[in-house]
Amino acid sequence: MPRLEGLAKSQYMWKRAEIMQPGERYPEPCLRCRAGKKECVKAKTKDGKKTKGKSCAQCESSHKGCSWHEKEEEEDVAGDVGGPIPDRENDMTLREVFDGIYELFEDYQQSQAEYRTLQEDILQEKRRTNELLQAIGIAFGAEVAESDSDKGESESELEEVAQLKELAKVRQEQRELMRKAEEQEEEEEAEEAEEAEEEDEDEDEDEDEDR
Repeated sequence: MPRLEGLAKSQYMWKRAEIMQPGERYPEPCLRCRAGKKECVKAKTKDGKKTKGKSCAQCESSHKGCSWHEKEEEEDVAGDVGGPIPDRENDMTLREVFDGIYELFEDYQQSQAEYRTLQEDILQEKRRTNELLQAIGIAFGAEVAESDSDKGESESELEEVAQLKELAKVRQEQRELMRKAEEQEEEEEAEEAEEAEEEDEDEDEDEDEDR
């Protein structure tokens, strides 16, 4: 069989398998066809005279018994695959034909598996990149939050100082009020004491007059 790869190989197998029965092998070509020469299907001359048909001079006599007597079809097959028709030693059964097709299918599956593996690697790289970006964002957000908290702490400290000053002012006012109240109470007690002394003196004077 010619060394064919890919699509040409599968086309060659299918064309050869269409005319075969299950378990049947390729029919044996004539000697000239077996040589795999394309000139076999072209008109040649024998003893200076042009031969009839499309067989060459060397195999004209044996072409009548050749299994591949349809030369045009044979030439088309060889032209499709870009190579000569295989000789008897390389003929294949249907099982071998389908085994070759199965090999092509396995190659396709392997290429698909490699593609999926490549896609998974790309997805993993994307995940790593996203995780790295998230980590950077979290770190930046934490730094911003820390600076905001420091700013908030300084503001709260200022508010606390202002409250303490206000409280000290209120306490000072309370102390002033208490001091004034005590002074007023002392003045009232002094006035009451003076009034009591005056009353005592008046009583003493009245007693003296009575005597």
